[in-house]
Amino acid sequence: MKHIKDIERLESILASGLKSRRSDAAYRLYWIFRDGDGVKVDKKRAMWYLRAAADNGSVSALYYLGWHYDSGTFVRNDISQAMKWYRMAAEKGDDWAQVNLGKIYLDGARGVKKNYAKAVSLFRKAARKDDELAFFNLGLCYDFGKGVRQSDVMACKYYSKAAERGHVFAMCNLGSILADYKDSQQDGVFWMRRAAMRGDDKAQCNLGQWYANGDCGLKANRRLAAKWLSKSAEQGNRMAAKMLARLASAPRSRGE
Repeated sequence: MKHIKDIERLESILASGLKSRRSDAAYRLYWIFRDGDGVKVDKKRAMWYLRAAADNGSVSALYYLGWHYDSGTFVRNDISQAMKWYRMAAEKGDDWAQVNLGKIYLDGARGVKKNYAKAVSLFRKAARKDDELAFFNLGLCYDFGKGVRQSDVMACKYYSKAAERGHVFAMCNLGSILADYKDSQQDGVFWMRRAAMRGDDKAQCNLGQWYANGDCGLKANRRLAAKWLSKSAEQGNRMAAKMLARLASAPRSRGE
C-alpha cells in the first residue's frame, strides 16, 4: 500500500510540479519500475519515466538512456542511440557518460569508427572528476600509444591513480610495466600480487610465471608458482594451464 501511495505522490509531482521536481519524481519512478521496488518490474513504464526525467533536465537520466541502448537492456541495442544520449550527458559534464562514450571511440565496436583523439579528450574530462575508469583508460591510451605518444611513465601515472582506487586491471597492468624496470620490480610484484589476490586471472598467471622462473627479484618457488597458476587455470586461462602442465612435468630440483 505504501508503494502505491508513493507512486501516486510522485506521479502527481510529475504532472504539476516544478521542472526540477518533475525531473526528480520521474527519475525515482524509473528506478521503482526498473528494479521492481514493491511493484512488478515494468520495462515500458520504466523507460517512459526515464525519458520524462531526461526531458525535464536530469543528466543522470540522459546517461541511463545511453546505457540502456548500449547494453540492450529493456530496448533493442542501438549504438547510434547510445552515443546520442551519452553525448548529451557528457556535454553536461557526466563523467560516466564521458568514459562510456570514450570507450566506444577507443574500441570502435559495432561499426563505430575508432577515434582515439576523441576518446582521450573524453577520458581527460572525466579524469578531472577523479573518475577511476577514466584514469584506467588514460593509462591504456599511454600504454599502447592510442591518441597520445606512448609513454610508460604516463601510463604508470594513470594506472596508479586507478589502482589506488581499487581498479584490479589497472593493478595488473601497472605491475607488468613496473616489472620491466629493474629499479621498480619490487613495486611491480606488489601490484601484481594485489591484483592476483583479488582474483584477476592474468595477474595470477603472471605471478605464477615469475615464481616459476625466479623473475622480478623473486626467488624461484615451485609451490607458489603452482598455487597461482592453478588459480588462474581454474578461471579458464589457457596460458596458465599450459605453464602449469610444463611445471608439473619438469624435473624437481633438490629441496623441492
